[in-house]
Amino acid sequence: MTLPVLFVCDKNAVRSIAAEALFQKKFPEVICHSAGLTPTGQIDPFMAGLLISKGMQIDVDREPQGIAPFPIAQPAHIITLSREAFDFFRSWPERHPETQLDFWEIPTPPNDPFSMAREQALVGYQDILRSLETHIRNSFQ
Repeated sequence: MTLPVLFVCDKNAVRSIAAEALFQKKFPEVICHSAGLTPTGQIDPFMAGLLISKGMQIDVDREPQGIAPFPIAQPAHIITLSREAFDFFRSWPERHPETQLDFWEIPTPPNDPFSMAREQALVGYQDILRSLETHIRNSFQ
C-alpha cells in the first residue's frame, strides 16, 4: 500500500502542481496533495497549459495552497521539490517516525517566462515535467 503523498515546493504554482497532476494520473487510487511554503496568487499558466495539453486534469482556477490547510496524515510520504521545502521538513521524520521524507532535485521554473520566447520558456517547463516523470517512475512501481 502506498502512503498518502504530499508534494511541496516553494509556491505551489509549478513543480508541486505538476507533480500532483502526474502522480494522480498514474496512481488515481492514492491520496495526493500539493502545497507551497509561500503560495503564490495563481497556478503558472505555462505549466497549466502544458499539463492540459498532455491530457491531465487541472483546475486552473484553483488557488495555490500553503502547508497549513493540510493536516498531514500519519503515516505520510512527503516529497520536497525544492531545497527550501526540504529544509523546512528536514526534522519532520524525527517527530513523526512513520513519515517518509524525500527530496527530488527538480529544475527551477523560469523566473519570467513572459519575457522570453514562448518556445524557450516551454523548454524549461518540459524539463520540469521530464524530471518529475522520471522520479515518479523510479520511486513508485
